[in-house]
Amino acid sequence: MHLSKISLALRQWGIGQAAFSPLSLFAFDEQGAWYDPSDLTTIFQDRAGTTPVTADGQTVGKILDKSGRGNHAVAPNDSSRPLYKTDGTYHWLQYDGVDDKLLTNSISFGSVLGTSFAGTKHATGSTFWVDYCFPADTGTGFWACGQSGGTGNYPDAMASDVIYEVMGSRLNPATRDQLYIESTNKNVVTTSEVVTLQTGYIGLSGYAGLLFTGNMYGFILLNRAVSVYEKHCSGEWMAAKSNTSIYPLIGDIGNSVISQYGIYSAVVDLMAGVSGGYIAYPGDTIDQQSAKWTAQTPCLKSIYDAVVINAGINDIAPVSAATIIGKLQTLVNLVSADTNATCKVVISTITPARSRFISLFGAVDGEAAYQEWLLVNQAISGAGATPITGVDGRVTSHTTTLNDGSGSLAGAYAVDDIHPNEAGRQVIADAWRAVLVTLGVVT
Repeated sequence: MHLSKISLALRQWGIGQAAFSPLSLFAFDEQGAWYDPSDLTTIFQDRAGTTPVTADGQTVGKILDKSGRGNHAVAPNDSSRPLYKTDGTYHWLQYDGVDDKLLTNSISFGSVLGTSFAGTKHATGSTFWVDYCFPADTGTGFWACGQSGGTGNYPDAMASDVIYEVMGSRLNPATRDQLYIESTNKNVVTTSEVVTLQTGYIGLSGYAGLLFTGNMYGFILLNRAVSVYEKHCSGEWMAAKSNTSIYPLIGDIGNSVISQYGIYSAVVDLMAGVSGGYIAYPGDTIDQQSAKWTAQTPCLKSIYDAVVINAGINDIAPVSAATIIGKLQTLVNLVSADTNATCKVVISTITPARSRFISLFGAVDGEAAYQEWLLVNQAISGAGATPITGVDGRVTSHTTTLNDGSGSLAGAYAVDDIHPNEAGRQVIADAWRAVLVTLGVVT
């Protein structure tokens, strides 16, 4: 591998402190494209690419792909050229919603899952435009995502109520792509999206009947999934180009109580206005979560805005609570040492599971385990003989809400005697969010 590619690969994995560049996403010759209207060396007034854009209001007939893949986008005719616009700080392409579009040649993506990032501002009343990919032959079967009658009031986190369309036909929730709204300013939207790619071409425009009206600040399309580090840094890059900011990144340390579990959402995905770090893993003990945390790259650990620790239920047994408390304290110390100075470390009490302990260990030992659970939660809440120290916040209210009054998980919130259902996970998410609001991490 060439030295420059080694450097890009290290950045792709979040290794090294060099400033992030979208070029690192293509370190291994991934197929895709990267368009950056703020780079005047890549935009031209004419479709042939011979006359550079030099001033506000000039037409753009061609924009070069900065990924190195050569997927440059060209207006199909002179009347279809969008305008280059700038306020002296920010730069964008302005589309008229009538015929403006930039298209690439056919690209052999193959049938793979990919990722896209976009920075856009739609005109009032226009379709919410994200990005589009068209087959080059018949012009049918392309995918698209949009929301009609754009009001600027886009949903937080996963956009579950966005209208997804393919050739004007709405997709059902089971088959649609995943669209994440990343920006805090709903008028200027940065998004990341998991998409199903196929051989075709990229159309920076919309499609017939739903052409985009508004501004494009940047666009990236990549034929693979991205890491948490890449997703966050790409979102930050796009947000910086479009005068907005992205949602805070929240690391979640724990187990199947808070991770995605079957059809049930990860707790972090149920919090409005955040992006998830997805560290929690079903079945993990505190030691296993400590190992997963340690395995993350230094750069990834440095970009978390908060880390919430909700671990320990798989460690509860008729043993000394001091052992579990000690492991939690070690984990807290580890996270605090690895994260940046402004990152908030939060610890959350273990959810009720008394009936689970009894079913696992029997009546006598199960009751002993329940007593250990009480002692561990005391320490997490900051009480008891050996309280957990070194945290910025403590989350406790969810444990009370989820408790059936006897120490077991309440039926209304339960999948079984240990796993919360969607309603139960929402209770946890709301409790986490309330503390994060208090700490100034989210608004």
